[in-house]
Amino acid sequence: MGAQPLDELFAGHAGPWTEQEWAALPEGMGRVELLDGALVVSPFPAVSHQRLVRNLARALEAAAPVGFEVFDGLNIRVGRDRIMIPDIVVLNEPGLDAVIVEPDTVALVVEVTSPSNAWIDRLVKPDAYARAGIPYFLRVDLDHTGTELGATSYSLATNGFVASARAARGRLTLEGPFPVDLDLTALATATRYLPRD
Repeated sequence: MGAQPLDELFAGHAGPWTEQEWAALPEGMGRVELLDGALVVSPFPAVSHQRLVRNLARALEAAAPVGFEVFDGLNIRVGRDRIMIPDIVVLNEPGLDAVIVEPDTVALVVEVTSPSNAWIDRLVKPDAYARAGIPYFLRVDLDHTGTELGATSYSLATNGFVASARAARGRLTLEGPFPVDLDLTALATATRYLPRD
């Protein structure tokens, strides 16, 4: 049996989408997030974006002490009918098994922006993550060439996220949820994972 065409899948759906309806969508549709009853559908990103995400996740995993687990993209419930899928998620509950992860088990979320998704990663998602109480957020901005980048790490404060560190000459040092020095330029361009120094 082949995949159901999107027009058939969405035909007849009236009103906002609920979390239950979102959860019933077939797998393999790409990244489908739920934002206040609307589906946000994104195609798989460019190779440069995926290369950086893969290498950055591996670097975080290599630096993570016992008590943390690193994943490429998980479904995070950040509010009622709000399911976000960050590029990278660091959990503070290793061994967790869930389809939708609650924010109190999330230590860090990472979003790698590109020209096509920058508005949601810069405006909508940080606010949602902060309101959900996720303590750390890292945004890496990748340009259209896939090599020029900037990055800012944020920590949760009373009124949302506040910047705690910015990349300088392609390097960024995170203090939380665990210390790690990242060579983002190398991570963006390496076609094989670079081991820790």
